Amino acid sequence: MDESLKERYIKMRNEKRVDPWLLYTLTCEQGFKGSSQEFITGLQIVQLSQVLGVFDRKFELTLLMDKNGEFIKIVE
Repeated sequence: MDESLKERYIKMRNEKRVDPWLLYTLTCEQGFKGSSQEFITGLQIVQLSQVLGVFDRKFELTLLMDKNGEFIKIVE
């Protein structure tokens, strides 16, 4: 069975890596009409934490943070 986009996103976050193609797919589902190259260029300009925050809220995720506010993992 294919992983859902939410499951893939949670896995990406918990592995503390960035999958730009997954973020592009998620952004397109939200109505982005630009090319993948335009998205990648934009991703280099904006703060990644802002992009991740949008999807953390969209998926209604609970984040575990350390005392310094650094991300540890997503808890469900």
